[in-house]
Amino acid sequence: MFCYQCEQTAGGSGCVKAGVCGKNEDIQSLQDITLFGLKGIAAYAFHARELGGINPEVDGFMHEALFKTVTNVSFDLKQYINLVLKCGEMNLKTMELLDKVHTERFGKPVPTEVETETKAGPGILITGHDLLDLYELLKQTDGTGVNVYTHSEMLPAHAYPELKKFKHLVGNYGGAWQEQKKNSGNSQGLY
Repeated sequence: MFCYQCEQTAGGSGCVKAGVCGKNEDIQSLQDITLFGLKGIAAYAFHARELGGINPEVDGFMHEALFKTVTNVSFDLKQYINLVLKCGEMNLKTMELLDKVHTERFGKPVPTEVETETKAGPGILITGHDLLDLYELLKQTDGTGVNVYTHSEMLPAHAYPELKKFKHLVGNYGGAWQEQKKNSGNSQGLY
């Protein structure tokens, strides 16, 4: 067990055998899973919110789960199993919301062939998941002669009609996200 979730951690660095607060490794693991899930929900809910998508049920769950995980010292195993399951449900609702606002804003994605080679000239490589950031970048670089490439998780952007309109969105460069540093070292463009 290693737990560093609260202000009660042993020596201020983390509990390694049992929680000073009384939790065991099962509770600690379920709390970690919940916190990890909340980070993902928060990231995608933020992207949806930027495009006008809000789900009050998801927002309420965020408050509930943070309270139960970070500030509450109730260590009922069944309660935490249910919390993790509900976290998965809220993640799905968040992804459905994000898909809805992406489709409303950028059109329904269609199967698209994407170049994986670089082109001559300056380029910018954009990574992450934020289609709105990509759209803003494409608007700002339109007509400048700068090629824009997506990386890894941003590959699906090429399938959205509103993004496909930008002819300088020229391809996808690199592979999995964990290879970003290695891939960017070979690039002459901005990353």
